[in-house]
Amino acid sequence: GFMQRGLEGFQAAVPADSASLLREYAHGLFASVARALRADFGPYLAYCLPLAVQSCELDDGMYQEPDAAGDGSVGPLGDLSDDEGGGGARVLNVRTGVMDEKYTATAALA
Repeated sequence: GFMQRGLEGFQAAVPADSASLLREYAHGLFASVARALRADFGPYLAYCLPLAVQSCELDDGMYQEPDAAGDGSVGPLGDLSDDEGGGGARVLNVRTGVMDEKYTATAALA
């Protein structure tokens, strides 16, 4: 049924930028079904709980040195370093799709 389809979303071969969105929606499905079934959701916990934990443990960002591209560029915001420090600031790239997935997975755990 529909729970099987939600679980299949974690194994689907989709582009990386779509995978996080698909997992986010699957967590939303699990959360909705859990609210509807209440105690009867118990048998699904063995499948859904590890997936939620796995999503929560995903890397959602990375630091990058300002000139890591090798061309001296610092990104769309320019050089974010302070002039007194003498060195370039590190840039944090946040994967917002993964953040949304983590939010939904955490909500599903509640």
